[in-house]
Amino acid sequence: MVDRVFLIGYMGSGKSTIGRYVAKDLGWRFIDMDDFVESRIGCSISEFFAKNGEEAFRREETEALKCLAAEKNVIVATGGGAPCFGGNVDVMNASGLTIFINVAPDELAKRLAPAKAKRPLIAGKSDDELEGFIAGQLKAREPFYRKAVMVVDGASLPFSAYKMFIEAFEPPKRAALFDLDGVILDTESQYDIIWGRIGKKYHPEMPDFHKRIKGTTLTSIFDNYFGGDEALQAEVGKMLWDFEAEEMKYEFIPGVKNFITSLREAGYKTAIVTSSDESKMKSVRRSVPELYDMFDAVVTSELTEHSKPAPDCYLTGARLLGFQPSQCVVFEDSKNGLLAGRAAKMFTVGLATTFPRSVVEPLADDVIDNFVGVSPARFF
Repeated sequence: MVDRVFLIGYMGSGKSTIGRYVAKDLGWRFIDMDDFVESRIGCSISEFFAKNGEEAFRREETEALKCLAAEKNVIVATGGGAPCFGGNVDVMNASGLTIFINVAPDELAKRLAPAKAKRPLIAGKSDDELEGFIAGQLKAREPFYRKAVMVVDGASLPFSAYKMFIEAFEPPKRAALFDLDGVILDTESQYDIIWGRIGKKYHPEMPDFHKRIKGTTLTSIFDNYFGGDEALQAEVGKMLWDFEAEEMKYEFIPGVKNFITSLREAGYKTAIVTSSDESKMKSVRRSVPELYDMFDAVVTSELTEHSKPAPDCYLTGARLLGFQPSQCVVFEDSKNGLLAGRAAKMFTVGLATTFPRSVVEPLADDVIDNFVGVSPARFF
């Protein structure tokens, strides 16, 4: 179950009333974000505004939100403008359940009219002016409010329904994390060639050497099979790098480019998560210059301490994109990679490009042969 909820919407939409009710029912804490900000800045928001201006206040508001995003079992009622600045609504979506309480301008005007004097933004408006003013502000703010995970009718929805939403909520999948070789690029068969050469030369006692090292970093391979011999490691490294730079062909897995384009057009974030190092990725960038434009982040072996099957690389990818593990889908082909996706507690899709389905299926939540004809809706 989600452990933090952000209620957003225009003033008068019921954020504080609903938040207190549901927090008490759940045994959670209720936090009014404006009160929280005032406790941090040491004065009222109106005083801070007058002295420092709106830009300074919005910075304080964003910093306060980052603190609240680390709390657990809380319901936060945000200020009406908070979601509209500093990427704040994205922070809320990445760290919890964001609910937009949508109330029509005429209803908001009825609610706010008796308390205009306590609301600096509308204190000088007549009752006749109020609805038009609210409608104009809502029009400007609604694109931000609509980025919430849930939009509910604040005029008619019973308070008890909010508790049901929270208890039933599973964060939607919002990011796709792709292994590189065998998932984006059709290179695994070529790696079998070079690692077969290396195995035959240095470990003839292991005819399956090229299979043993799949999905592991070069550092891990050196430690496990060439430990302590730096000269030998340099020789093996040169064989590999020369192959990647001079012989390897970097061709896309069928359908993957269209699949990633569809994801990005639908607003999903994407990342490459690979056991390869920066040296290898330089060769990839030279051969496939458009690749990096297809992704929001790239995780290489230098960014993680432990290689697959440890979950480090996928957890790093989720963090770079700003999402929880439960909001990410992993696409993998190797056994170690599939185990890493599962260990990260992410929905894991196996590609039967390197190993047969009989090997991949027990390690994956879903299996595909490639991306041809595959819709993002299947996983998101």
